Amino acid sequence: MYFNTTSYNKFYCKLIHFNASQSLFTYNTGVQKSTKFSPYEFLYDRAARLPIYTQPTQFTFNKPIDYFEQLKKTLRIFHQASRDNILLQQQATNIYYNRHRLNSQLKLGDKVLTRVYGSKGKLDPKFSSIPKIIVEGYHPIYVVEDEC
Repeated sequence: MYFNTTSYNKFYCKLIHFNASQSLFTYNTGVQKSTKFSPYEFLYDRAARLPIYTQPTQFTFNKPIDYFEQLKKTLRIFHQASRDNILLQQQATNIYYNRHRLNSQLKLGDKVLTRVYGSKGKLDPKFSSIPKIIVEGYHPIYVVEDEC
């Protein structure tokens, strides 16, 4: 078999590059005897994740009570802050909504249009075309009947 010098040099360079990158990866992810850490851990402050790495299904705390109590305390603080933010947002929305709203309390005998539920198409009417009369009123719920 005959090899051209140029093609042999290209093949040899690729082989050396491949082996060098593997060696460098092995060095960077291997644990050093003196420090008990890999150079990767020193650089990125975490262990290297290899392509074959799978997430552990369990996690064991060194001091389970301390971590769990701290987690519960932190979650309690987050939940309380979330509740407070939700209430503030609801109050702000309520104030904004009620700013230009009239107090519409209806009286007995007032004529009103009722909403039609179960309409099939988007062009169907949303309210009845025939007005109804309020018979009983418990604001905001009213009992209505036809005019007849």
